[in-house]
Amino acid sequence: MQQQQQQQPMYTPHQHPHMMPGPPQGYQQFNYPPHPSQNMPPGPVPVSFDADAYTQDYGNTSTYSKKSKRRQSAPSGSATAPPPLKSAMKKPSTSATPMVNTLDFPGYNGNTSYNANASFNGNASYNGNMPYGATTSTANTGYPLERTRTSSLHGRRRAPSNAAYSQDHSGMDPPFVPLHMFVSFQGWNELHFENITEFGLEEIRSMIFPLWEDGIESQIVTSTECIVKFRNQPWDTSGPNSLMAFHLIQQFFHLCAMRGYTFRTAISIGQAHPRLVFEVAAPEPRDFFIAYFSSGGRKFTLVNPPNHVDLALAAHLKKALGRKLATEHVEGSNLRIIEVKKKPGGLNAPEVEYSLFLAHVLRALSELNFELECSIPLLKKHAMGMRTSQQEIMVYRSTPDRGRVARASSAWVAPKARGPLKLNQAMKFKMTPDQDTHDPGTSTFSIAIP
Repeated sequence: MQQQQQQQPMYTPHQHPHMMPGPPQGYQQFNYPPHPSQNMPPGPVPVSFDADAYTQDYGNTSTYSKKSKRRQSAPSGSATAPPPLKSAMKKPSTSATPMVNTLDFPGYNGNTSYNANASFNGNASYNGNMPYGATTSTANTGYPLERTRTSSLHGRRRAPSNAAYSQDHSGMDPPFVPLHMFVSFQGWNELHFENITEFGLEEIRSMIFPLWEDGIESQIVTSTECIVKFRNQPWDTSGPNSLMAFHLIQQFFHLCAMRGYTFRTAISIGQAHPRLVFEVAAPEPRDFFIAYFSSGGRKFTLVNPPNHVDLALAAHLKKALGRKLATEHVEGSNLRIIEVKKKPGGLNAPEVEYSLFLAHVLRALSELNFELECSIPLLKKHAMGMRTSQQEIMVYRSTPDRGRVARASSAWVAPKARGPLKLNQAMKFKMTPDQDTHDPGTSTFSIAIP
C-alpha cells in the first residue's frame, strides 16, 4: 500500500491525470522548493471561532441612552500617526544659491539679446556699461552699490497720492450750539427751558431756584429740554407767596441780561402757553421790576420798583390825568398802587380807558428811563378757588442812557395842526427827513399832509 502511494505520479496544476508521467510540458513542477526570498516568517496562529462574541444582548439596551452614547468622548490618542504631507516628502535641494549682485547677470554682454549658452562659473561679472555713480571696484565687489544723491529742490513738486481728509474720525456731525433759548411758564408750578446750555442750567439752579422757599418737587432733564416743577403754586398771582414768585422772575431776567441773553419776542407754536425767546447778545447789566394791571384796568400795581420810579411815577401820571387819578398809596414795603376814578352812575368802568391809561404809564416810565420788556400770562383764582382767570404781568427794563428824556419827535412827528383830523378824511402821507428834529445817530421822519 505504501509502495503504491510512493509510485503514484505527481501532476502539475494544468496536467490531466490520464497524461503520461514525466517532465512538465510548458509548466514547471508546482511542488518545487521555494525561493530563498520567499521564505516569509510564519504568521500568527489562527484563533478559533467564538460564537458567544457575536451574539447580541438586547436586554441591557435600556440602560444606555442616546445622550450617554453621544457624550462618550473619542480616545485621546490615535494608534497610528497621521501620514506626512506630500510637500514634506519632497527631497529638499542641497545645492546652495550663490550670492549674486542685483546688477550682475551671467552671460549678459551689454546688448539686449540674452546668451542662453552662457554658463555661470561662480564669479558673476557684468560686461556692460557701468551704472551711474558706480566704479570698477564697486562693480566687481558686488552688493551693495552706492550712487551719489541728486538735488531735487528745484524740481517739480510732487503731488500727493491721496487727497487730504479730515482728522475727525468720529463719524458724527459737530454739536449744534443754539443762539436762542426758550422759556415758558406753564400751569400753576411748571417752568420749561428749551435749548439751554448746561452751564446756564447749573447757574440757574444755584441762583434762581433757591429763591422759591417752598422748594422744587421734580426736575426732568432731556437733551433739549428741562422741566422744573415747584412745590405749591408759585404762578398763582392771588396766592400768599405771589411776591416771592415775582421776585424770582425779576432775578431771572436780571441774570439773563448779565449773561448775554436778551428777550426778543414771545411766540405760541405747538402749545397754549407762549414761549419767551431769548437771544444771545452782549452782556448788559440792567434793572428790572414787575408791574401788572387789575382785571378791570383801573389799578396799576408796581412790585418793588426802583426808588426814583416809586417816587416820581405818580407825579407824572397826576400831571397827565389830572383829577381822573383817584388815589396813590403803598401796601406793605414792596407794592405801589395807582388807581383811576370810576365813571359816575355806579358803574365799575374807569373814567380813563385802559388803552389810554396804559399809554400814559408807558410814556411816564420811558421818561424815567424804563421800557416794557415783555408780558407773561399767569393764572389767578377767584371766588374761593371756584373760578380761574389769566393775569398778565409786565416786566420793565431800564434803558442804557438814563439821562436822555424821551421826546415825541423820536418816532413819528406830526406837523403843526391845521385843524382837527377826521377819521373819514382821505389822507395821503409823504415821508421826508425832518432836519429840525434830527438827532445824531438816529433817523427821524415827519408826515406831511397836503
